[in-house]
Amino acid sequence: RVLRHLFKSGQRRQMSERDWLLRGMVCEGELGQRNEGSGIVAGEWKLTLAIDVMARGTTIALPFVEREAEWTATATLDGIPTTISWKSDGRGCEIQVIEPGTYDLAISFVPQITAAGERDTIELPVPQVVGARVSVRYPAPLAQLEATGAVPSSQSGSTRGVLVRELDGSGRLKIAWPRADSPQDETQGLRVSELYWL
Repeated sequence: RVLRHLFKSGQRRQMSERDWLLRGMVCEGELGQRNEGSGIVAGEWKLTLAIDVMARGTTIALPFVEREAEWTATATLDGIPTTISWKSDGRGCEIQVIEPGTYDLAISFVPQITAAGERDTIELPVPQVVGARVSVRYPAPLAQLEATGAVPSSQSGSTRGVLVRELDGSGRLKIAWPRADSPQDETQGLRVSELYWL
């Protein structure tokens, strides 16, 4: 039974690699200050994936985790709503594409913010591909913004208020900043502007 499960899993991976290709991805989102002026909240974020589909009835399998964000019930495929189907354990989702072609697949969500000591964090699973770029816009007083799962890129530079990194292929992205009640925190907002393959 275990061997049969592994064989079927291998077949699904091979089919996905053969039937569709992820050419690029952009992630846009924003963190803002609470109305009462204490703490940071996440607004609506959107992931847009550029995909090539080579076969009819293709299943697009993505590594997102349901409990790590509030996801919309549907994605859009070139602007047309399409259902997001989550696995029973909430780890991974699938989207059906009926016809071959080149599409923009967009998924909206609100990420969960988790407190860890004196820091707040956002963690997201991402495809295990080296070379995706993360560009984070943040206010200058927020001097200790950190990105885990990413390394400095050739475009990192020293632009004030912008953090640029390339994903390291680990499959997870974590962004952390001082909590609002921490003495280190003077933030008024934090924007994650883009995540895409070069």
